[in-house]
Amino acid sequence: GFVAIYLVFAVRHWNQPVRIDVDYVAKIRAESAGASPEERGWPEIRAAMTELRELAGPADGHRDQPMSSLVEVALTASVPPWSAAVMPSSPEIPADDAPTREACEAFFDRATPLIGGLRDATSKPVLGFDMGVDGGGNEADRMFLGLDPPAPAADPTILDGSVIELQFPYYATIRLATRVLSVDARRAAERGESARFVDDVEAMFGLGRQVRTPTILIGQLVGMSIERLAFATILDVLAHRPEAFDTVALDRLAGLVAGLDDDRLGIRVDAERYFFLDLAQRLYTDDGEGNGRLKFVSAGAAQAGLIPDAGDPEDGGGGTAVDFLVGPLFAGAAIDRREATELWNRNLDQIEAGNTIAPWERDASGPRSVDEAIREEEDSSWFARFRLFPVSMLLVATDGVENLAAALRLERDLVRTVIGIERFRRVHGAWPTSLDELDFVGRDPFDGEPLRYVVRDDAPTIYILGPDRVDDGGTWIMGPNGLDRAAREGLAGTTRFWGRVPRESGDGMVGDVPVWIGGAATDATGGES
Repeated sequence: GFVAIYLVFAVRHWNQPVRIDVDYVAKIRAESAGASPEERGWPEIRAAMTELRELAGPADGHRDQPMSSLVEVALTASVPPWSAAVMPSSPEIPADDAPTREACEAFFDRATPLIGGLRDATSKPVLGFDMGVDGGGNEADRMFLGLDPPAPAADPTILDGSVIELQFPYYATIRLATRVLSVDARRAAERGESARFVDDVEAMFGLGRQVRTPTILIGQLVGMSIERLAFATILDVLAHRPEAFDTVALDRLAGLVAGLDDDRLGIRVDAERYFFLDLAQRLYTDDGEGNGRLKFVSAGAAQAGLIPDAGDPEDGGGGTAVDFLVGPLFAGAAIDRREATELWNRNLDQIEAGNTIAPWERDASGPRSVDEAIREEEDSSWFARFRLFPVSMLLVATDGVENLAAALRLERDLVRTVIGIERFRRVHGAWPTSLDELDFVGRDPFDGEPLRYVVRDDAPTIYILGPDRVDDGGTWIMGPNGLDRAAREGLAGTTRFWGRVPRESGDGMVGDVPVWIGGAATDATGGES
């Protein structure tokens, strides 16, 4: 009986072909491929960063290391984080080869015109890097990024030229450029150059917008990290250097942040859908009706990093003994191509649904994500682990991202609220006694109510509820060693508690979470009020 069942599976398995009919890499590249050279920001970013590298000095190892070290030291020497008011950090002991503050000052003073070129590049419609499976880019790009010349694969595999092999080597450059802009913005605030500060912040938002195309998940996450750094830069300066802004610059900053609508700060995963479609056409057979079974168990899945490598496929078939003997049974037990694709798309649908569901409206009765439900099924039996292969392993990379867009929007609304507080103080000469006096107030992710607010020692303090969902009047969550991690991480650090049942009070989670604390009040000219 076993042999008969095996033969049925084997005949069906080996008689169905694998067809690689669609170039999904080309589809992803097409999102920015139509842009003219004048619409692409990358060439100017590369040019500015090349000159900044030369200005930073020679590198013994990584070519960006000198500039990165200068940026790190400059960040510690500039406007501190707003959280330093309640979370002072221990002074770091600089490395023996760390640049001095004087060297950082000299670097950024001379870098001013180059940073201006960087700002200009961020206004372009698209980034326009010519990505590819070998790192992409033209000769100048590859030299700048330190990429080896493209070479044909020594041992061709079923995944050659697939979306899973796409590389994004320019992300590191974009991140570094963002940090350079953040330092320049903080230095501008210290010098009272409010227009330059707003220019730098606008450029950071421009980089976040550019890097989100193509709409693959990793690009969305990089863009969100850039936008979060821009928000943090604004909050830090408004906490410690509000006098740096004149009224015109403050109004311009308010308009800039308010213009970041929900769609702009959402997550798009259009290209992420191509990822699995491309993988499916390579690992699954094609029955001509949009379905099929797993074909390359050892070769294809191993190249995808899903199982240990057992060899390469031969032309037109599994090739290895593992594929030939075990493949039919494994494919018969595993979910088919249609079900796997539907599961992947349902996961992405849930991620995109996070763009429209407020944190306080999330259903807390079931698993937080598709992946969580899959893992629960996997744990139920050994057969379930076989049945869900390989989708369950791919879903891990997307687990927990459904709240990220909501967190970013809440941070935007927090920044708008803080700007409103500063504008109110300038008009009335004192902090508002309640946020009800402002035109706009952000919301608390735990209950959807307006952000909480209190003034202590002439310092305006905005906070949200903690996981216990009880307003403790701005008393922070404390742990055995001081301020608890949940309180230290601020608004974005609470996402893991959204939509869940409040923890018991004995769990050490009693208290609130600070999200912004202002410094000493100053009048509009910079004097103490």
